[in-house]
Amino acid sequence: MKYFIYCRKSSESEDKQVLSLPAQKSELLKYASDNKLDVVDVYEESASAHVTERKKFNEMLARIEKKEAGGLIVWDESRIARNSFDGGRVIYMIDLGQIVEIRKPGKMYTNTPDDKSWLAMCFMMSKKESDDKGVNVRRGLKEKSQQGMYVGSQQPGYRYDPLAPQGEKDLIPIPGTYELIEKAWRAMLTGKYRVPQILALLNNEWGYRTPLRGKLGGKPMHLSELYVMFHTRFYCGWFEYPTGSGNWHKWRGKVMLTEEEFTRVQMLLGAKYLPKPKHKTFAFTCLIRCVCGSAITAEEKWQTICTICHNKFSSLNREACPKCNTRVENMDNPTILNYIYYHCTRKINPDCKEKSVRLEKLEPQVDEILRHSGISDEFKQWALKYFNELNLF
Repeated sequence: MKYFIYCRKSSESEDKQVLSLPAQKSELLKYASDNKLDVVDVYEESASAHVTERKKFNEMLARIEKKEAGGLIVWDESRIARNSFDGGRVIYMIDLGQIVEIRKPGKMYTNTPDDKSWLAMCFMMSKKESDDKGVNVRRGLKEKSQQGMYVGSQQPGYRYDPLAPQGEKDLIPIPGTYELIEKAWRAMLTGKYRVPQILALLNNEWGYRTPLRGKLGGKPMHLSELYVMFHTRFYCGWFEYPTGSGNWHKWRGKVMLTEEEFTRVQMLLGAKYLPKPKHKTFAFTCLIRCVCGSAITAEEKWQTICTICHNKFSSLNREACPKCNTRVENMDNPTILNYIYYHCTRKINPDCKEKSVRLEKLEPQVDEILRHSGISDEFKQWALKYFNELNLF
């Protein structure tokens, strides 16, 4: 009888307590030596057993089918399979007599009904354990995101708090690095620099280097990374989870930018990747009504003045001037205009003649009204108590 030794280690959570690949190999070689087993080859693989495309595992089974060996030595059953296809394939090979024995320290499986049933149950329990953990992890991440804790990969300038309890880890600024990333955003906001120029400043003059993680990191930022960073809404306090779902969550941590500043950067980059918000809240829409009795609505406009032909155009989700086709990101310090207009919805009176008013003219009128208003001390004390309960103060 000849044997293959198969060692597998995954980076996923269910394998945290499993021996490392060198430890598995050492223990199984000792087991084979103590039991005088003829080992033909040793396979070591870093891969998840959730999927069927394990290269070395499939190569080993192909060699067993060619009768290069008839036995398999593993640390435990979960090293073989955590999916129904690979588990069923191994048991079928036992049925055919291609696999004569599967050994692990303290246990041996052969072609008997009891052994095959027990092995199938072990594969099934491994799969169920993995499936349950996947469901629980996704549920936990969903709850975490709804509470405003960031879910996703670390962003430049931030890292996960190493001192936070498990399940409550959130991103915190990296001292020194956070300030460099913020300088890059502020430089972009001026409109005087293009992205490659900011990259040169960031890496060469300011000395930015990626965070060290073991043997990785400590390198300058790449141009593509900087472009991705400038299009990431996280920096103005929003993140999407799950990715691609359209579910955006407000982050509770320290942000670098306001939403208006983030949108201005998107305008300077051509607005090609500007996320389209499903709903935007305006301050006064629910507080005032038109003289005709209709509700008041608001809309926001972004416009860019081309530095080449001086054409003014709406720049939301437009990356070039429609008149001269100059790309916005190639313009030298273009003028970016941002307006918020309030106007009548004309729901009650479709013929209402009232014109729109810009926010800059509306705010002084609201301030003047508020100057003549007041609240009772009783309401003030109640409000302060409520805000304290919400941790707003």
